[in-house]
Amino acid sequence: RSLLARARRHPWVRLALNGSFSALWAGQLISQFGDRVHQVALFALVYTITGSALATALAFFAATLPNLILSPIAGAYVDRWNTRQVLVVSDILRAAVVLLIPVAVLVNVAFAYPLVFAMTAITIFFRPAKTAILPRIVRDEDLLQANSALWVGETIADVIGYPLAGLFVAFLASSLPLAFWFDAATYLASAVLLAGIAVPKLRQSRA
Repeated sequence: RSLLARARRHPWVRLALNGSFSALWAGQLISQFGDRVHQVALFALVYTITGSALATALAFFAATLPNLILSPIAGAYVDRWNTRQVLVVSDILRAAVVLLIPVAVLVNVAFAYPLVFAMTAITIFFRPAKTAILPRIVRDEDLLQANSALWVGETIADVIGYPLAGLFVAFLASSLPLAFWFDAATYLASAVLLAGIAVPKLRQSRA
């Protein structure tokens, strides 16, 4: 019994037993893997349709430009909003946008660039909301391990996700739009998990 009690006091075990943090971590891992799939599929689809390296590079440019424009101001806006709602709405919006990307590419690749821009723009608002909600759902003494766990999840998505995404996209071949449908499903799964997070109300200091 004492061994079990000591195990339950371990920071990683406490985090695993924290339902809100587990929902955040699992939702992130699922949606980040979906991200890798749609990113690989996007560049493959644009190049397949256009045969142009420039058009493919412009898709990458559209995906990175919001980081330069919106990153400095996103956090200030997120601080004024309900962080859990920002997370859930962001995932729902990204699910909707990612479904439109393959349609836009097939109609005219130029229509896809604003959608790719919008995907990153929404994500930029998602990130500070995730950072802001973390201290409210984990103990102060677990915050370092919680950040580490999120970083580990993102690293797993990078190291394992991109190779698997490449295999998945190669397997789909001419059915590349399915990759975007898959990513939309991961966003919706993440939104469901995030909606279940219990966020304590902020204590207001007395004058």
